[in-house]
Amino acid sequence: MDRVSSQETREKGANRNGLTDRSESARKRRDSEKSDDITPDEARKLLSAARENPDIMRRSADCISIIGRLCAAGYTEEAWSMIEEGPGQVRDSELVRFFKAAGLSPAEMISKVENLPYKGEAFNALRGYFSSLDPASTSALLADPSFKEFIRKLDESSPGVLGRAISASLTGRLAFSGSTAEKMAARDLAMRYHADGVLNDGQFVQILKADETGDSFDKWALVANALPNPGRGSDAATLRKDVIEGMVNADAPKALQQLAKVPGRQGFLDLLAGVKKWGNMDPSAAAQWFQTSRNGLNQTQRDSVAMAFYQLALDAGEPEGAEQWAGEISNAQLKQEAVKRLPKKASSEK
Repeated sequence: MDRVSSQETREKGANRNGLTDRSESARKRRDSEKSDDITPDEARKLLSAARENPDIMRRSADCISIIGRLCAAGYTEEAWSMIEEGPGQVRDSELVRFFKAAGLSPAEMISKVENLPYKGEAFNALRGYFSSLDPASTSALLADPSFKEFIRKLDESSPGVLGRAISASLTGRLAFSGSTAEKMAARDLAMRYHADGVLNDGQFVQILKADETGDSFDKWALVANALPNPGRGSDAATLRKDVIEGMVNADAPKALQQLAKVPGRQGFLDLLAGVKKWGNMDPSAAAQWFQTSRNGLNQTQRDSVAMAFYQLALDAGEPEGAEQWAGEISNAQLKQEAVKRLPKKASSEK
């Protein structure tokens, strides 16, 4: 497999239009930040031994550690030359670690990605690279016209690679960072990139699933604003239901107060999910809440609550109770559908 030399990398970076070449400053920074004293010869011996291990998980972990150490010692090009040549898990992991640890300038990164031989490897490279950038650097890179053109070309062979790479890097930060500030910064970036269309709904949902920086009410503020109309059966709809149930578990009256703020059809579904959750936990408390709160609900919301109790009664094998709740539903179509589902002996419509 052909490798790109340091000189070739610098020349390509210097000649790339649009991206400010920071190859030389990146090299100086790497030299000043050396944090390991491993030599290339030592690394070759360690890699040779590690690659004999039949346990691929252990082999991969050992190899990426050595690649990372070489980068930390300032031997970036040597580390690049020692990456596993054959495709597979070990090479994929080494690429992620290299692009995260090498301290490459954008021009250097692009030159290397453009020379990767195997399909789909740009994802691993970008995933690692974005994991190394702070929010300001990430935003600057995404806004650069030359980087946008680079991504446009990548999309021809690997559609959506940018969103997938950013999603993976932000999910990793949320899952493994020990700093609450870093996690919140990653979450804020996810919000921004989802709003800008860099991340699709599915990718954004995966990031939110890894976010443990707040409670269910904090997450609800994100979900309700960023994913107002999740498709039925989608990951976003599943996450929304999980967050609703988390809020009800924590403080049911407060949760329903929040859900009652959601308008339209989605508000109907959200309130239905919240009341059903509370009704399963504490049916008498949920029913009491409805009696004291119903005057503050609009007719669609009252239908939602009635439908929730109707479904709870059916699930509990209480057809008479279900029939009573069906009678509370004002929407003619909903009421007709509810009555049709009643057992025959309890299906006399009021």
